[in-house]
Amino acid sequence: MPPEFEHLSLDEILYQYAEKLSENTGIQVTYTSGSCNPIPNETAYELYRIVQEITMNIVKHANAHCISVSLYSEHEKQYTLKITDDSTVTTPHKANSRGIGLRTVNDRAKAIDGTIQRESSENNNIFTLQFKVK
Repeated sequence: MPPEFEHLSLDEILYQYAEKLSENTGIQVTYTSGSCNPIPNETAYELYRIVQEITMNIVKHANAHCISVSLYSEHEKQYTLKITDDSTVTTPHKANSRGIGLRTVNDRAKAIDGTIQRESSENNNIFTLQFKVK
């Protein structure tokens, strides 16, 4: 597990990740959180890795100018992670994709009993992961 998880919350880690990704790519990356209760480290780690994989796919395969990452709770133990980009290019999010990263995303989602939804339109791509914390 990355050492950051010993000293920082998932919100702090994702906020820092968004800042660094913006600096390194020139793409505006934002992170917002909606009053989440603490998420266990094992789940937080899976979420962090999912965010990394999806955002790097957007950086590599889409012509996005903005990426928005949000994590919020709908109920006490029901959460949603949403990653949106402003690309008109459909980013590869298919479970049957040849890329090992996307298969890993699906495996990580299953590990936290999450369900994935992907939407694409003329204006953006949206990746949504819903999961419960035990």
